[in-house]
Amino acid sequence: MFGIGDLSHREKVFFAGCLRGMILADGYAKDEEVAGLNQLRDDFDFSDLDECLDEFERTVRNQDQFWDMAAQVTRKEARELILRRLDEISRLDGYKSTNETEFYDRLERSWS
Repeated sequence: MFGIGDLSHREKVFFAGCLRGMILADGYAKDEEVAGLNQLRDDFDFSDLDECLDEFERTVRNQDQFWDMAAQVTRKEARELILRRLDEISRLDGYKSTNETEFYDRLERSWS
């Protein structure tokens, strides 16, 4: 099965940025979401998550750059994995907030 370890470095950097975006979509990081992020790091062997997130924050300064980076993720397997994991993170507290849903839906539409 395709996993985080199969993502290219660029895909991992984008995924880290998506995780950040999903967690902060509602304006604050819930304890469940932060715990879920730590669990994801451990369960799915995303040991370089912090480094990827740092790189994302250094290189992506605005929404246009984010969506340009999204367009560079072209492998179907990578897109599916990112969307699946984002959905899992958003449901950790039992429901998706409106902002999380909007973020997820826009990303999904951009890859359709």
